[in-house]
Amino acid sequence: MIGKPLPPSCPHLSWVEINPAILQLEFAEQRWWIFLQVPQKDQTALQLPLDQRPQTIIWVGQFFPYGWLDSLRPPTAIAIAPYVSKDLRQAVAKYRGQLWVTGQGAIQWNPRQGFNSAVDL
Repeated sequence: MIGKPLPPSCPHLSWVEINPAILQLEFAEQRWWIFLQVPQKDQTALQLPLDQRPQTIIWVGQFFPYGWLDSLRPPTAIAIAPYVSKDLRQAVAKYRGQLWVTGQGAIQWNPRQGFNSAVDL
């Protein structure tokens, strides 16, 4: 299912997968995956070549399956949640990824500087 485009009004948005539901947003030479559903713990992760993996993954919730993190190894992971566990932080740090948690402050992205905190805490 990877790369199936949505209606023509969304040229930079396509479906990656139906189950779990994953949208891909491509812009500024970036590939972001938006998980509309968090994969089940026992669901097999997508196995992709390095050049097809997302640079950023985004999901709603405090948990994301470690098997998927190990497979995708995104440089940036964003949890839309008030907090995440220490184990999840360690899982992302294991491959030198950066984890942002929206409940701990606003973040912003630009193509030159990447992600940073949008407010001074």
